[in-house]
Amino acid sequence: MSDLLAIIFAPLLVLIEALMGLVLAFATLLGELVGFFLELLFHALFHGIASTKDRYRQGPRKSAEVPVPVITAIGSVGFVIFLAIGFTFLIRSGIQHSRTQTTQAQVDKLADAYIAQRLAEKGGGTLSPGPSDQHDAWGHAIVLREKDYVVGTQVVVRSNGPDGRPNSTDDISAIRYHKTTATEIRDHFFDKAAKKFGQFFAKQDEAQAELEVQNDAPSIARSLKIDPDRALPSENADLTTQDENKHVWKLPTFRFSWGEKDE
Repeated sequence: MSDLLAIIFAPLLVLIEALMGLVLAFATLLGELVGFFLELLFHALFHGIASTKDRYRQGPRKSAEVPVPVITAIGSVGFVIFLAIGFTFLIRSGIQHSRTQTTQAQVDKLADAYIAQRLAEKGGGTLSPGPSDQHDAWGHAIVLREKDYVVGTQVVVRSNGPDGRPNSTDDISAIRYHKTTATEIRDHFFDKAAKKFGQFFAKQDEAQAELEVQNDAPSIARSLKIDPDRALPSENADLTTQDENKHVWKLPTFRFSWGEKDE
């Protein structure tokens, strides 16, 4: 909250200082003009117009009598504005540095907490890979990523930085490693090998069962009084079925009798 107020009020302070300097320069110029005309008026009233003309024809007055020049006033205002701009830049840089330090401490703490959660080996922890519910100093969600290797797990907690774009030069990150023990590596390889062997033997059992069914088909067909050749599917099975389904046309037959009379 204090950083936000500083960002809001710093330009206002610069503007106020610049306006004050401009008002001071204008007041100085106006005072010099008013003083000059008042001096001219009083000299003309008390000494006459001719004496006044002779006095101001002698050239400019001595430097000790000359007020602050307008150029000096303008230069003073410019210098004040320059100081105000530099002061504003320093404030913004300090605020940015403070936010960066705060976010760096935040991602470091989050990475350490995730590693502690992994070491505790508690399922369903509060932290999980992906965007977290925590936000950096710029209001962007802090992202947690992990990548498993044979020898361990790499944990990366990243903030997108001031610009809010991932994988840019101003990203703020913390990297931690969770090393895998020799026992865990051995168990990992054993589990992987057991899974591969299980898949291999499952395929072998399926092939053996299919072969047994093919070998038992003729005996089952004989027990059921079925032609063994038709007990198993063959390439001509479809053709035989189609031939049996065809309609057979037969010519009509006539009987002829010889030597018989019709009664």
